[in-house]
Amino acid sequence: ELAGELPLAVEVKSASNVPVPPTGFAMTSVGYLVLFVLINTVVFGGVILVNERQGGQLRRLATCPISRTDILLGLLSGRGLLALVQVFMLVVATSVLFHVNWGRNPLALAILVVAFSFACASLGLLLGCRVGSQDQAVLLGVVGGNVMGALGGCWWPLEIMPEHWRTVAFLFPTGWATHGLHEVVSWGRGIGEILPETLVLLLFGLGFLTLAARMLKYE
Repeated sequence: ELAGELPLAVEVKSASNVPVPPTGFAMTSVGYLVLFVLINTVVFGGVILVNERQGGQLRRLATCPISRTDILLGLLSGRGLLALVQVFMLVVATSVLFHVNWGRNPLALAILVVAFSFACASLGLLLGCRVGSQDQAVLLGVVGGNVMGALGGCWWPLEIMPEHWRTVAFLFPTGWATHGLHEVVSWGRGIGEILPETLVLLLFGLGFLTLAARMLKYE
């Protein structure tokens, strides 16, 4: 038998850098933001572009002394601004109504949000270039957005998913956006730590935009 008590002590520390790590609704707010912004931006972008093609607006733009790139950038700016407005409203509403803490690094949060908005806007353009009707744009935008949201960690934490499904999550922009936002919101990370997620989201956006440029038709 031991003569006395062992000099053993247990100290519990949080791995998060934020004073109060988010739980409950505060924890799921990241998933809601990614999912809703993705679906709304993609559906809106697709539907409006289909309307502009069928209504002749793009044909009229083709007669103006502007390049194809100028047209695409103009279309992209409108969709991207919509995404940013949605993010701003969601962040403000959840902060005021539900006291959600969006982290201590607003600049890192803003940089990541801009990159994600760019990816969503570009995907909306690609959808609008590919489909032939509003109904198709809505169907593919909603169904595709929910599938990417579920696989990307918007419906449930990536940590509870099997390892191979966690790998699949990062095949979609939702996986990178959700992971990056949790880095800022849940773990208090700064700009340096979310650079990989930001760069990948920008690459997603550039890829979608390149495909949209090749598929864009004026009618």
